[in-house]
Amino acid sequence: HIAIAGPLVNLGLFIIGIPLGVLLFMLTGAAEFAGQQHIDGSSIIWQAMVYDIVRWWLYANIGLGLFNMIPFGPLDGLKVKDWNSNVWLALFLVFLSPIPIYFLTGGWSAMTLVIWLSNLV
Repeated sequence: HIAIAGPLVNLGLFIIGIPLGVLLFMLTGAAEFAGQQHIDGSSIIWQAMVYDIVRWWLYANIGLGLFNMIPFGPLDGLKVKDWNSNVWLALFLVFLSPIPIYFLTGGWSAMTLVIWLSNLV
């Protein structure tokens, strides 16, 4: 069904964002600038911007996919659930999984994975 295309694109962009984030962090050292402001006095800290771009890329895609899979009104989740409830449940749980993983592991997130992988090299 065509309604599943949007959420699958969000999932794909999220998954692609992990190795791309690792590559960007390895090339720029942006992982060391986590939580820093983008402007310090008259200097622009572009590594902090790179860090935030990767972070927002990951969170926006997983969040938008989760929101879009809510089975309500015009959202794709209702169309997918009407088409195949098992597919809907599986995809909804994939998008929902970062939330309990974060709390059950004491703070693990996709950004933690990106930083860890970028520090391996």
